[in-house]
Amino acid sequence: MTHGFRAWLTTIVPLTDDEWAAVEGRLRPVRLSAGEPFVTEGQVRRRVGYVHRGVLRHLVLRDGTEHVVGFDFEGDVAGDLGGFFDGAPATNTVSAVEGTDLLALSHDDWAGLAVQVPALRAVRGAIAGRLFEGARARAVEMQQYTAEERYRRLLGRSPHVFQRVPLYMVASYLGVTPEALSRIRRRVR
Repeated sequence: MTHGFRAWLTTIVPLTDDEWAAVEGRLRPVRLSAGEPFVTEGQVRRRVGYVHRGVLRHLVLRDGTEHVVGFDFEGDVAGDLGGFFDGAPATNTVSAVEGTDLLALSHDDWAGLAVQVPALRAVRGAIAGRLFEGARARAVEMQQYTAEERYRRLLGRSPHVFQRVPLYMVASYLGVTPEALSRIRRRVR
């Protein structure tokens, strides 16, 4: 299970075998059932996880309605990453869509590793850059594209979403009702 995380981490910072052993010793396996939260909006639960198997969704609850703002699949790092690094309450809930296995790292373990393996300090900046680019792209997509265009773009870049995520969650992510998504899907076919 750790091989995939090591490969992901190596894309950001090369580690010696001894440095990797220090990281690996702090990782904890976490198994989530469908619907189970990994991080809950408003709470300070400072941990992140590498998705080994499964799907997670990021959502915010406003006026009693869930708004899906993203998904994590195998090979992604999941959690409220801003809160993980700065200690602020989580800005969204991250929960399992299906049974999910992660390798989790607590903030305290991260802080210890950053001292023990100074090269890891580059990871925070790399993650911040990726988060910024993702948020920017999402904002542009929601503002500049119609619902049908957003659907087509999601279908083109991530067709697996439609096989693994319930359509009502996909509709929420696209900013439409499930009924509107059904109409869009019929037109696109």
